[in-house]
Amino acid sequence: MRYLPTIIWGVILGQVVGFLISALSGGSYDP
Repeated sequence: MRYLPTIIWGVILGQVVGFLISALSGGSYDP
């Protein structure tokens, strides 16, 4: 199950990127 850590990091990075985009655009981010 080598892909498991990759999926976890992908989800974490996705949340962080979405949060940063919402903060910069001033919109509300709802995952």
